[in-house]
Amino acid sequence: VISLRQASMQAMPTAAVASLVALFVFICFSSPRQLGSTAVSTRSAVLPCMRRIQPRMRMPRRLMNSFVMESPRVVQVRSDLDVDAPSETDKSASQSSSFAVGDTVLSMFSEDGLFYQAQVKDIIEDGKTYLMYYTDYGNEEERDISQIKADDGTGESWEFVEPQIGEVYDGEVVGVRPFGVFVNFGAERDGMVHISQIAPWRIENPADVVTPGQTVRVRLMDIRDDGKLQLTMKGLNPDIKPPAEFDGAMPEEGTVHEGKVVSIRPFGAFVNFGFARDGLVHVSQMADYHVSDPEDVVAVGDKVKVQVQTVENTGRIGLTLKGEGLGVIEEAA
Repeated sequence: VISLRQASMQAMPTAAVASLVALFVFICFSSPRQLGSTAVSTRSAVLPCMRRIQPRMRMPRRLMNSFVMESPRVVQVRSDLDVDAPSETDKSASQSSSFAVGDTVLSMFSEDGLFYQAQVKDIIEDGKTYLMYYTDYGNEEERDISQIKADDGTGESWEFVEPQIGEVYDGEVVGVRPFGVFVNFGAERDGMVHISQIAPWRIENPADVVTPGQTVRVRLMDIRDDGKLQLTMKGLNPDIKPPAEFDGAMPEEGTVHEGKVVSIRPFGAFVNFGFARDGLVHVSQMADYHVSDPEDVVAVGDKVKVQVQTVENTGRIGLTLKGEGLGVIEEAA
């Protein structure tokens, strides 16, 4: 029994060396995946032998532990060509998430394609479409996200015309109201052309003469204390033609007639009194006192007695309710 044990003890170093050689060959010719899957089995097979020969070989523990392998980490290295740099669209998309109502940005102005300082007034579609308010110009536009960028101080500056009384300017009609027309002629604020200053002839509805976006020529008449600009278009726009002369039965000036109020506008009331065209009672001709609202004096359907003041070749008839015996003679039911 003693001889067998001695023989076994003598053979163990040889077996350990053989195992180490086999392990070295395995490590050199195996893939990382194979090493990871066999690390546990290698530890269980080699470690007992190493521990049994440790008293004889005096192998340092750090060297013995170096044979105990952990599962390798597989690291994928991509070349520079594989790395996708963020595109301009991606950058814009990432910026869009930061746009909120009230943010100050640079927005492309539709008229010249340049970027001006603007404020996000509303979000129409998050990340895509915004309602922009140009703080210095006072205009609003819907802008796509590609037409908005961060305010980096490179925005354009607005240049306004310094209005001078008596000067003539070319402008654009930006608003049409029953009482007149608003024109942008390059000043910091729009000017207004009263209905009586649109043309030399009487105009009942400014929308019959001009439309938004139309180019017109104006003269600055006055600058009020509150900064409002009063303009005139009279004699400056040859393209605006008077209506054709009216061919029909017309009343004589000074005659008195009975009629019925058929419509009311902020500037007066129209009366049908038996001729081819209705006559207009201007708000200034409704009473001997100041009238702000024609409906304070007459209503649609009222029967009235009027006097003809003016008859124009264009067919327009001016009436008045001022005078003895004139006015409402029967109120509408």
